[in-house]
Amino acid sequence: MSILKKEEKLEVREIVFCKEEENSFCDIFIYEPENIEEQKLGNLYIVGEIVNFSENSSYLVNLLASIIKKEFYSKPKRSTMESLEAGLHKANATLSGFAEQGNVDWIGNLNMICGAYKENELYFSHVGGVKTLLVRDGQITDIGKNIAKEEKPHPFKTFANIASGEIEKNDLILLSTPEFFNIFSLEKIRQLSSSLDINELTETIYDAVEQEEDITTVGLLVMKIGNEKQDKKKKELFEKEEFEIEEKLEAEEIKDSESSEDSASEKIVKEELPKEKPPVIGNGGKITLDDIIDKYEKAEIEKQTTEQKFEEKLKSTTEKQGETVAEFEEIEKEKSVTSKLGGLLKVLKELFGSAKNGITAWFKNYKQKKKDASESADSADQKTEGELLQKINLPSNKNKLIFAAFISIALLFAGNLIFTDYQKKAEEKFNFYNTKLSQAEEKISKAEEVMIYNDPKEARTFLADAKNLATEVKNDYDKLDEKAGDLLGKIQTQLDIVNLVKRIDNPEIAINLEQASEQIMLINENYYTSTSENSVYQIDLENKKAEDLQIISDDIERSKLTTPIEKTGEIIFLSDSNKLSSLDLNKKELSSADIGFINDNPNIKDIASYNNYLYFLEPETNQIYKYRRTANGFDSGKSWITDSEADIRNSISIAIDGFIYILKSDGTVNKYLSGVKKDFSVEELSEPLSSSAEIYTNADLEYLYIVDSPNQRIVLFNKINGSLIRQYTSGAFDNLKNIVVNETEDKMYVLNGDKVFVVGIEGEE
Repeated sequence: MSILKKEEKLEVREIVFCKEEENSFCDIFIYEPENIEEQKLGNLYIVGEIVNFSENSSYLVNLLASIIKKEFYSKPKRSTMESLEAGLHKANATLSGFAEQGNVDWIGNLNMICGAYKENELYFSHVGGVKTLLVRDGQITDIGKNIAKEEKPHPFKTFANIASGEIEKNDLILLSTPEFFNIFSLEKIRQLSSSLDINELTETIYDAVEQEEDITTVGLLVMKIGNEKQDKKKKELFEKEEFEIEEKLEAEEIKDSESSEDSASEKIVKEELPKEKPPVIGNGGKITLDDIIDKYEKAEIEKQTTEQKFEEKLKSTTEKQGETVAEFEEIEKEKSVTSKLGGLLKVLKELFGSAKNGITAWFKNYKQKKKDASESADSADQKTEGELLQKINLPSNKNKLIFAAFISIALLFAGNLIFTDYQKKAEEKFNFYNTKLSQAEEKISKAEEVMIYNDPKEARTFLADAKNLATEVKNDYDKLDEKAGDLLGKIQTQLDIVNLVKRIDNPEIAINLEQASEQIMLINENYYTSTSENSVYQIDLENKKAEDLQIISDDIERSKLTTPIEKTGEIIFLSDSNKLSSLDLNKKELSSADIGFINDNPNIKDIASYNNYLYFLEPETNQIYKYRRTANGFDSGKSWITDSEADIRNSISIAIDGFIYILKSDGTVNKYLSGVKKDFSVEELSEPLSSSAEIYTNADLEYLYIVDSPNQRIVLFNKINGSLIRQYTSGAFDNLKNIVVNETEDKMYVLNGDKVFVVGIEGEE
C-alpha cells in the first residue's frame, strides 16, 4: 500500500437511469474548475435523486446542485472543506425556506450526495438512503454510514455533517442512490471492482440496471484513483499470477469484516458543519411552535417600543418647532403692522401739515382783507361784513380742502388693505409649502430609523411619501424649487439604498449586432439571437462575433413569440396566426411543427418550455395548456392548471423551472406546482413593475429575473421567499428586450436593441 505524494489522475464514470415517470428524477452533476483561482478548490461531484414527488421533480435536484456549485466556487480563498460547508449551508437555507412555506413533500424523498476532491482528499456529505463506498485492496467499506444521524432530514439542517479522508492509489469510490442496491450486493460490487477496470465495471453495471423492470431511478458515480495504464498493468499481473492472487483474496475474505472495515476507513473522519443556520433555539435543539412564536413576539415588541419612543420624540420636537414657528410668525406680524402704521401716520402727518399751512395762510389773508375793508368802510359804498365774506369765498375753498383730505385718506387705506391681503396670502402659501418640505424631512428621518431594524418595506413607504411631498413643492412653488430639488436628490439616494438599486452609467457592451433583435437565448452553452423575421444569429461573445445561420423559408410566417427547447436543441416560433415552426440548430433547418390546439382560436400571451414540453399562457381562458413534443410536432395537449380558485386572467408572462411563475400586469407574481397555486409573493417595490414586463428563470438559477423595459431596469427576486435581491438600471437600457444568465449565475447578458450588454450579478448581502 503506497500513499500518494502528489495528486494522481482521477477517472470518473457515471450511470444515470430514469424511467419516464413524472414523480421521480435522478441526475449526476460533475463540476470542474473553470479558472486558476477555482483550481485551488478542486472538483465537485453531486448525485441527486428525488422520488414520490411531482411531475416537476427535476426542479429541486437541479436547483440544489446549482446553489451548492455556485457557493462552492464563489470564494476561492476558502479551503475545499470550508467551500463545501458554505455550499451545504446554502442548500440547507433553501430547503428550510421551502419548509417555512409549507412545502415539505420533499422530506424523506430526497437522496443526495455532495462530494469534493482535491489533492487526494475526499470531502462528502449526504442525505437520505444513498451510500458512499470505498473499495481498497479487495475490501469494500461503507464510509458514509455514520454521517446522517436522523432517518429523515430536519428541514432546517438537512445536510448535517461532512466526512473527509485521504484517498490512496488504486482506490475505487462509488457514490450511489438507494435502488442500486436492489440489484447488487456489497459482495458482488467488491468482486466486480476487484476484477474489472473502470470501463468494464460501468458497462457491466449499466447492462444489469437496464435489464431490471422494477427499477425506477438509479444514479451511480464511479471514481478511480490512478490512470488507465496502471489499471491494465494490474489486470495483467492478476492474470500472470492467478494462483497467488486467488490465495490472497481467499485469505482476505476470512478476515473479520469489522476489523477490515475499520482498517479501510481509519482515515475517514466525521466532522459536523458549523451551527450557523438555523438560529439556535431551546429544547435541546428541537424547534417548537412556542419557540417560533416567542421569537417573533419578542421582535415585534422591541419594534413597537422603538417606534413608540420615536413617535414621542417626534411629537415633542414637532410641538417645540410649532411653538417656535408661531412665536416667529407673531413677531413678524407685529413688525409688519408697526411698519405699515408708521407709514400711514407719516402720510397723514404730511397731509394734515399741508392742510394746516393752507388754512393758516387763508386766515392771515382774511384778517388783512377785513382790516382793509374796515378802514375803507366809510369811503366805500359801506358794504356789509357778510358781503366781504362772500367776496373772499371762504366756504368753497374749505370744502374743497376737506374733501381732498378725505379722498386721500380713503385711497391710502384701500391700498394698504389690498397690499396687506396680498402679503398675507403670500406668507400663507410659503408656510404651506415649507411645511410640506418639513413633513418630507420627517418621513426621511423615520425611514432611516426603521431601516436600523431592517424593515425595508416600511422604509420604502416613508420615502415614497417624502418623494411625493417634495415633488409637489417643486412643481407648484418656484420660491422653494431649489430646496425641494436638493431634498429630492437626498430621497432618491435613500431610495436606491433601500430598494437595492445599482445604477450602471456605462454598461459594458458584449457585442454589437448587425440589426435589432427580439430575443437572446442560451441553448446548450451557445448563445443565439432571433429577429421578428425569423433570422437567427449564433453569438460568439468571447470574440464578439455574430454568425447569421441564414435560415430561409417562404412557408414560415413571422413569429410573435419564441422559446428554446434545450433538451432537443431547437427553437420554437409561434406566428400571429398561431402556427408553429421549429428550427433544428444542429441541422440548421426550419420546418413547420404540427400541433392540435385545445382551443380553436387561442389567444396566446406567452410561451415557455420545460424538458420536452411546451406551455402556452392563455389568460382569457384562465388556463395554461401543456403540449408534449412528438416526432412530427406536439400532441393534442391538456389543461395544466387544476386549482379551482386560480385566477390568471391578467397575466402577461411565464417562466418555468419545475414550478411555473406567472407575472401579472399589476406586478404580482404567482407560483404554481402541478397546477396548484402555492403560497408565494414577491416583495412590493417603490416603483411598481410595468404592465409589459417579462419574467425569466430556469432550473439552474437561484433567482427570478424580471425585465421591466419601460422603467429601464432588471429586477431580481429570491425564488423561495420572494424577497428583493437587486435592481439594475441604466439610461442605456432604452430598448430592453430580454436577458439570459450564464450557468454560474454571475453574469447576465442584456439584449437592448442591436446591442448585448454584460452585467455582473451581485447576490444576496
